[in-house]
Amino acid sequence: MNPPTSPSSRRRARRLARWAATGAVLAAGLSGCAGNTATLGDAIPAVGGAPKTEPIITPAVGECRNLSDDGIAGSNDNTPAGDCSAPHTTLTFLVGKLGDKVMTQDDVRDACGKAWSKALGLSEEQARLTVFSWAYFMPTAREYALGHRDFRCDLVATNTYSSTPQALPGGKIPLIAGGKYAESYALCRTSNSRDVPCTQPHAWKAAGSVVGPEKFPGLAAIKKLTRTRCPRLTSTKQYLTSYHDNADGWALAGGNVIMCWNQQVKK
Repeated sequence: MNPPTSPSSRRRARRLARWAATGAVLAAGLSGCAGNTATLGDAIPAVGGAPKTEPIITPAVGECRNLSDDGIAGSNDNTPAGDCSAPHTTLTFLVGKLGDKVMTQDDVRDACGKAWSKALGLSEEQARLTVFSWAYFMPTAREYALGHRDFRCDLVATNTYSSTPQALPGGKIPLIAGGKYAESYALCRTSNSRDVPCTQPHAWKAAGSVVGPEKFPGLAAIKKLTRTRCPRLTSTKQYLTSYHDNADGWALAGGNVIMCWNQQVKK
């Protein structure tokens, strides 16, 4: 008995793609390359010969763990929860069970995506301007065969070029009290289009976002959106826009979001 999986291979990834782009253009007419899309969750492999017993940890909302990048990148985790007053890189904000309404990895991803910004204590727009993201964890095929159905969604802060997870600023939900957060969690971009916290050297700072149509509208329509919307969201003479420039990228979770960036002038 294997856990149900989604037939859509392009949506089987290891991390959430909230807005990352395959192409970027400067409003002044210059061009550049954006970083690769950050993605979430692999397909669960089929595993035969399930043992009679296997220790499985039942997750709970509010638990903290100090996972490395490799641990966060996986789609399964049985690490025991730790003390939230100690340094930690994940905070569980949603726990559910695979069942009639949540059957596939896509369903789990959607459940996490609907709840993550509220768990941060930010609006979706505010959340996109940060390095915060989320990861999900599901049973393996062996665990599923043993009757385990729990999945969990964890807040993380790993959208940096180095992929090294930052320690989270607290252990309570909502995570960001009063909606204010340090610059180490604000989203910036280097001159060669690598996403970093704003405490690291950077050339651009996320200023706002535009949610495009669900279906890929074509490059002409996307460029029109950037010309009409990004000037209202940015405050510098030159600004950067980043977006997926193909239908496959646009179909990813958060792939239809266009980011607008303020230019950061060195003083």
